[in-house]
Amino acid sequence: MVKANCDGAWFEQTMRGGFGWVIRDFTGWMMQASGQGDMLYGSALMAEMDAIRAVLFACQQGGFSRVVVESDSQVAIKMVKGERAVAVEVDSILFNIQTAIREFQEVIFIFAPCNCNKIAHEDATFACRVGGSYYRDFVPPDWLFNTLAGDANVCVRL
Repeated sequence: MVKANCDGAWFEQTMRGGFGWVIRDFTGWMMQASGQGDMLYGSALMAEMDAIRAVLFACQQGGFSRVVVESDSQVAIKMVKGERAVAVEVDSILFNIQTAIREFQEVIFIFAPCNCNKIAHEDATFACRVGGSYYRDFVPPDWLFNTLAGDANVCVRL
């Protein structure tokens, strides 16, 4: 089972935002990471739901059958689990998420507070600051390494 952390970042004054996600193995180490900036969203919820959709599609492409998705948006997690009414603005994104879920053997959605979701938040912030899209396999950049090591409880500093 892999753990997928995702986060959406959104800047209200411009309605510009983006998201980032990280797929980790059972030890907490990064297997893949990606992000997308320069997106236009009507709300932070749309960015969060877009992040969940993106990480599920990445897990499908990676051939994973069991996934734990962590997000720091309680509203998004509750909507995906069917525990909260769906906001009209995210209805089509939620449809994509529900369609993707059917392709997995098991998907668990968990709320993870921001302090437990640092790596995805840093990825989302980077995507918004730099713009465009990016993808990484296995080796994190130096600026992300220390956060990843801290989240994985590894005592290494660059």
